[in-house]
Amino acid sequence: MMRTDETLKSRPWGENSPESLPLGSHEPDVWFQRAQRAGTLPEALVYLNQVYALDPHYAQAREMRCRMVWRLLEADPFLAYQDETEYLYRVWSNLNLELIVPKGRAVVETFPPTTQKPLAPAFGWLRWTVIGLLPAGLGALFLAPITAARTLLIYFNTPLSQHDQLRVYVILFLTAVLWMAAFFLSLLFVLHLI
Repeated sequence: MMRTDETLKSRPWGENSPESLPLGSHEPDVWFQRAQRAGTLPEALVYLNQVYALDPHYAQAREMRCRMVWRLLEADPFLAYQDETEYLYRVWSNLNLELIVPKGRAVVETFPPTTQKPLAPAFGWLRWTVIGLLPAGLGALFLAPITAARTLLIYFNTPLSQHDQLRVYVILFLTAVLWMAAFFLSLLFVLHLI
């Protein structure tokens, strides 16, 4: 059984520093077993620090870490923030004991999703083609073939779901209709100039 209050205050950090501990492997399981067999609370915390330094997501040590930090805070309720990484906090206790504490946060899903849909560029070119109809169809006359070429590049170079393949056919059909409308508007514009 671990001794808490007396040994916590009587044993300074120097005796429990990572340099004074026996050299071990780079496996978190070995350090976790050492933490379970540790005779004192500071010693167990030092071993758990090594576990989290090797693997910040080591799930087996989470409950033990919570119990150990709780016992430490019952003896002396003070922790000083030192720094943090994406997954861990580094704090100091009043006993000059460095603790590595996992954040344990839920991953927040970003909205809107950052992943781009495979046909997003094709829809962007289709929008520009529609806008190209405004100046007498001249813009659409040149943008429609570019839209069709970009859509076909996506179709042949990207694995698409069946739903996205259907969208490719719709984009190509709309591009062809827009090109014919642009050709007709351009022809009317030229005939009007003559």
